[in-house]
Amino acid sequence: MTALAIWTAVRGMAAKVPMVVWVVLAVLGWGFYNQHERRVAETTLVNQQRQAAAETASAVAADKARTAQIAASQTEAINDLLTHKVKDAAAVARAADTARRLQQQLAADAAYRRAGDPNSASTGQADRLSVVFGQCVERYRALAASATSAVRAGQLCERAYDAVKPP
Repeated sequence: MTALAIWTAVRGMAAKVPMVVWVVLAVLGWGFYNQHERRVAETTLVNQQRQAAAETASAVAADKARTAQIAASQTEAINDLLTHKVKDAAAVARAADTARRLQQQLAADAAYRRAGDPNSASTGQADRLSVVFGQCVERYRALAASATSAVRAGQLCERAYDAVKPP
């Protein structure tokens, strides 16, 4: 049987089917097609929503990790600052002890000079030198403490900024 013969046979059978049946078949086919399109659209929407939820969860996890990293860096910076404060206090105590010993030596030297010759000019100069040295020590100590505090605050600020700035 040739293709033309098959086509003629199908056409003959189709001509015998009433028009109402063709309309019903067309409406049913259209309905099934629309139902299929709706299911495809729903599946696509669900997949997109899942992907968006996964991306959001990933972004939230990354933000949490970044926040934890910043907090850890801040804590480390504060702990370092406290460690440096303790070391600085020890250094200040050593410097104060050294200055006190120098003042005692100057006072002992001045007392020795006064005992040898109470009216000599060098005794007055030694006394003035002891007073000036004591004043200098106090001023330098205050200046060093202020400078150290400013340096530590600057370092803490830099570390805080480095922890917060984007990579």
